[in-house]
Amino acid sequence: HGRFMNEFSALLTEAEQWPAKQQLTAFVERTHSFLRAHRSHGIFFGMLGAESAENNERVAQALREALSTYVAALERIIRYGQKKTKEFRADVDPSTLAHSILFANVGVVVHHHLYQASLSYDPLVSTLHQVMLAGVNRVP
Repeated sequence: HGRFMNEFSALLTEAEQWPAKQQLTAFVERTHSFLRAHRSHGIFFGMLGAESAENNERVAQALREALSTYVAALERIIRYGQKKTKEFRADVDPSTLAHSILFANVGVVVHHHLYQASLSYDPLVSTLHQVMLAGVNRVP
């Protein structure tokens, strides 16, 4: 969590002046780069989340608290794009989309780990991000 926060703190501060789409793109690209370099982190969070959700509420709560930082950052970007810059669709719930973006990336890491002999990580993530970013964009 500390490593991930170090990767994002400067980006989030710098990005506050950018349009929402640029902020969201930078966030997902940084997530992609981080999880490519630290694949074990994504696997750890995915497996720990799946296991603790039903077996250890204390661990699950600690994990939710750690991950809520990223969800909150994504929610802010999405709301900014909906309300201020009008770049994003207003009919998309910011919280739901934020959770979806974060955990889809973790899911791709876990999925790639299972299929690493036949699937490449970068195309999986690129496709996911293309669909997510296109889906939130406001149609003129």
